[in-house]
Amino acid sequence: MPLQLFTAGFYLIAFFAGIYLFNGLIHRFFKSSIISDSPILGMSILKSGIFISSGFLLYATIAPIQQLSILLKTTLSGNDLILKQLSYCSLFWIISFLVLIGLATLTYLLLILIMKGRKPEMEIANGDIGTALMFIAVLVSLVIGLSPLFSGVLDSLLPYPDVPLYR
Repeated sequence: MPLQLFTAGFYLIAFFAGIYLFNGLIHRFFKSSIISDSPILGMSILKSGIFISSGFLLYATIAPIQQLSILLKTTLSGNDLILKQLSYCSLFWIISFLVLIGLATLTYLLLILIMKGRKPEMEIANGDIGTALMFIAVLVSLVIGLSPLFSGVLDSLLPYPDVPLYR
């Protein structure tokens, strides 16, 4: 039970840290494109969609983490168990963060192709809600479509015991 509470606490902290980091990345990316200091609705829509996508990706890591807990309880105990669990949770969080950055970049490049000459960051910074919604629709559909594959990749990183092969 304490291990599950520890993992849940880690995921809450990781989710809020991810939101904070993505918020900073979005502001840094749009810094040169923003003309006024007033809040832009397109930016808010873009941020909310990226936050939803990060939640979907973190949700895809829950099954491998639960399987990891079962595997580690058979071989480790005490502080070793918690440290190993923390290391895998951190690794999975970093991988999901990098995957979301990669998918957002892929979505941005796809929007550049679709928009034919117009820059999506300028459109969103100027308050174009349609471009922000198109970005979020593509990103969320990519994340939802690839999350089972992502969960499988993370599951392949787990330390399953070697099964002897008898001939």
